[in-house]
Amino acid sequence: MNNEKKINIYTLNGYKNYGNRLQLFALSSVIKQYEMNALVYWPITRKERIKNIVKRTILKRKYKKEYKFYRFTKKYLPKRTDNIMPIGIYGSDQIWNSNYYDKRPYLLNIWRGLTKISYAASIGKEIISKKERQLFADALETYDAVSVREQSAKDLLQPLTDKRIEVVLDPTLLLDREEYQQLEKKPKDLTENEKYILCYILGNRDHEEKIEKFAKEKGYKTIYFSDKRDSSYGIEEFLYLIHRAQLICTDSFHACVFSFIFERPFVAFKRTGEANYMYTRLQNLIETFNLKNREFNGKEITKENLEVDYTEAKKILKKEQKKSLDFLKRALDIKDEN
Repeated sequence: MNNEKKINIYTLNGYKNYGNRLQLFALSSVIKQYEMNALVYWPITRKERIKNIVKRTILKRKYKKEYKFYRFTKKYLPKRTDNIMPIGIYGSDQIWNSNYYDKRPYLLNIWRGLTKISYAASIGKEIISKKERQLFADALETYDAVSVREQSAKDLLQPLTDKRIEVVLDPTLLLDREEYQQLEKKPKDLTENEKYILCYILGNRDHEEKIEKFAKEKGYKTIYFSDKRDSSYGIEEFLYLIHRAQLICTDSFHACVFSFIFERPFVAFKRTGEANYMYTRLQNLIETFNLKNREFNGKEITKENLEVDYTEAKKILKKEQKKSLDFLKRALDIKDEN
C-alpha cells in the first residue's frame, strides 16, 4: 500500500443533512484504513470563500445546528480542495441526480486521464430522459470501475455501457457500530434513561396521530426532528438519539440504516409529499436485508414493532460488506496482506 496516494472524493456538501455527512465520514474512514489520503473536491470562488467565513460567524451565534455540522465536518471529515488528484471516487449520495450534477458538473463529469471510480452513486429517480441517457453513456466510458447504491440505478445504467456495474452498500454500512458510538453525544434536553420514540420524518407527518396514540399507550415521550425541520441537534446527537430510542419512526434511508446498525426497532414509512422514487432507497435496504417486517402496515403502530431480531440480517450484512469492500479494493488496486 502506498502512503503517498491521494484521492479526491466527489460528493454533495452542506451543513444540514445528517446522512450526507455520515456517509462521507464512513467512506473516508475506509480509505484511511488503506493508508490513503482522502480530500473532498469542492471548488469554490474567493467570493464564496469570504461568504462562508461570514456565514460561519453567524452560524456560531444564531444557527446552532448548522454550526455543529460545520464543527463535525472540520473535526472528522476530509479537507476541502479544488486540486484534482490522480484518483477520484464519485459517491455516495445522490450525486448522479440531475438536480445536483446540473449545477456541479464535476459530480458526473467526463474528464479523462485519471483513475475514476464510482462508489454507491445514487441517481435518486427511476426514470431518466433521452438526453440524460446519452450523458451517462458518455460519462461511464471514462470510469475505470462503476458501482451504484440501488438496483434500480443499475437497471437504468447497465444498458448504456459494456462495463460491469455493481450494486454496493451505502458507505455508512461499511463501519461497525462501535465506530459510530465513539461519536455519540447526549442532547442537553434529554433526561438520562428517558424512554422515547424518535420520529425522524422528512416528508409530511401523516402518521403523527398513530405515533402519538402508541406513545401514550406505552408512556413514551416523542421526539420529532429532521434535517428539514428546525432543531439544534448535531450529528453526534443524531446518533445518540437513534441508538437509545425505544422505537424509530421514519421515512429516511439513513435513519433506517442507523437503526439497523444499532439494532434498534424501526418503522419505515413511505414518504409522502414527494415523488414515490424517494422510497426506492428504503425498498432496496429492506429487500437486501429481509426487513419486510419493518415496513409500516398501513394501519397502526403495535407492540410487535418493538420486537426486533437482526440475527439473519447481520449475517447478510457481513457478506454484503465483503462484496462492497472487495469492489473498492479492486478498483483502488489494494492487495490484501496475507
